[in-house]
Amino acid sequence: DRGITTAYNKQYITITGLAFQHQNVAGVYCDGANRVTVSGCTFKDLYHGIRAVTNNSTIQSNTFQRTTATAIVVYGGTNELVSNTLTDIGLLPGLGESTWGYQGIYAVGAANGIRSNRLLNIGYSGIFVQGSPTVERNVITNAVAILNDGGGIHYDNTDGMIVQDNIVLDLLGSLTSSASNGATYYKICHGIYFGNVAIKNSTIQRNTVTNCRGSGIHYDHTMATIGNKVKDNILFNNDIQFSVSDFSNYNGPSAVSPYYMASYNDVISGNTMYCTTRAQLCMKQFNCYNATSVDFGTFTNNKYYNPYTELSIFHHNMNTGKQRYYTVERWQAERSEDVGSTRSPLRLESYSTASELTGNLVANGTFVSNVTGWGGWPTNGVVSRDLTYLDAGA
Repeated sequence: DRGITTAYNKQYITITGLAFQHQNVAGVYCDGANRVTVSGCTFKDLYHGIRAVTNNSTIQSNTFQRTTATAIVVYGGTNELVSNTLTDIGLLPGLGESTWGYQGIYAVGAANGIRSNRLLNIGYSGIFVQGSPTVERNVITNAVAILNDGGGIHYDNTDGMIVQDNIVLDLLGSLTSSASNGATYYKICHGIYFGNVAIKNSTIQRNTVTNCRGSGIHYDHTMATIGNKVKDNILFNNDIQFSVSDFSNYNGPSAVSPYYMASYNDVISGNTMYCTTRAQLCMKQFNCYNATSVDFGTFTNNKYYNPYTELSIFHHNMNTGKQRYYTVERWQAERSEDVGSTRSPLRLESYSTASELTGNLVANGTFVSNVTGWGGWPTNGVVSRDLTYLDAGA
């Protein structure tokens, strides 16, 4: 079941240079020991790589391959998870956890550091954290590979969290394990994903998120949400670059009917939201519980760049059913928001001719100089070219 167990209240244990394989519970099972170091080990074809209840421990420079459940599970504070490589984690439906799981890294506690890890092909969310962690310089590719409604970096019940300088890319989502008659039977995945209970005083900054089927950053609110900042992120070629909602006001310990908050004190500044097709949105806002629009905070100096359309902001009031697209200028004028924000200086066509299959099938179809070849019924009708219309006649 377990490769190595570190027992309760033991300290200063180093596990290094070992290979773990085929354990049914975990390669390393830390049962309340503290100041444990696991480094330079390989974990493959097992359930959990490391499952730990610990404080002040270090998990560094290890390789995890083909775990059926979450590769690294940590409960406790001031732990460091650094420079690990995780590949093909939780990709076998039904063989991982029976509830919350199939993740790359799951860390709960105060002041944990999740830094410089590389994660590729993760069944559900790449990194999921609670508490007051710092999540920085990680690269997450193809998370949410067999499940749905997850994220590259996903968090909840946080206060004082920092998520910075990460790269998240190529999230598609999957309906493999979803009920076809469910209300959300469509692919949902977000590069960076705010959870639905309580996120406070947290900073999401300088991250790059690209190629996600869903949002680059999805910022869902509850009635406990307070003091969060989303700053200086690069959101590129996602279906929606930045989405924000008050949908989860009904949830969590602070939920009070009718679940409406008129305003929040978010800071949303300096973000670049770049669309590569006309159908993509720079920002989408959902208001769910009142006809009056929610003020989500202070928006400044953002770049809403869709070179194919000026209407790059979409607002949906789910209470009234009203939907509307905005240009940046109209958004600024009507909402008194987004001082210093701009839209794309480029103007690009949505479509262009790749090749011409045949010559013009309509003789004299452009009426360049005359109406030769054109007639009608009844045959006594007259077709003539009138130079007083259009630029070269009609």
